Amino acid sequence: MGSFMIRADQDLAPTIARAQALRADVEALAAEIGGEVTLFTRQGDDAIAVLSAVGGETDIISPLGSHYPLIPPLGDAFIAWSSLQDQQAWLSKAFGATEEELATLRRRLEEAHRRGWSLSLDAPGRRDLLEAAIGEYGVGDQLPAKQREISQRIVKSAGYFPVGELDQAASHDVATITVPIHQPESEPQLILRLLYPPKGVSGATVEAWAQRIVDFATEATQRLN
Repeated sequence: MGSFMIRADQDLAPTIARAQALRADVEALAAEIGGEVTLFTRQGDDAIAVLSAVGGETDIISPLGSHYPLIPPLGDAFIAWSSLQDQQAWLSKAFGATEEELATLRRRLEEAHRRGWSLSLDAPGRRDLLEAAIGEYGVGDQLPAKQREISQRIVKSAGYFPVGELDQAASHDVATITVPIHQPESEPQLILRLLYPPKGVSGATVEAWAQRIVDFATEATQRLN
């Protein structure tokens, strides 16, 4: 098990200092569940990884300091608690989405806000489709046409982001569970993300993991404020 933080810069230094207070607890959470647990902050239309820990045999997957786009379906754990204007701005980035797909994205926001967490599942093709697009986005300085093409590929990954109740008895491969750490409006937004925990678990186990992370986030809110 290990943990990593990015070097402080002028904009992120206060957030990184706050993240430091959670380092030991994030390491313990990663060891308890398995997989990678990463703390993200929001900067404009991007999420930035500022602290990451891994449990067991897991390798670090998320380069710290990397920018991840808040393009649907990514980022709903940030957006679900935002203003209606912010939610609409997020939905407007779903280039090429049909009205039905937009309605599903709105349901995801409502669902995340109601239960306190968001889920995406792993399946063949996800990593090639979604993570390749995120990697290209992270390079930055893309021409507008290329940015739009990357955004469309991200939007097409929505099938890996289910809406509705999980089958409690079925086997599931979790890609991510994301949970907000609620902060005062004056402070940068934060979320926790569990990435690629052990595969082949029941829906009941997935929900137990999610509730464990929600409880962790509640405790983190109290510690940081």
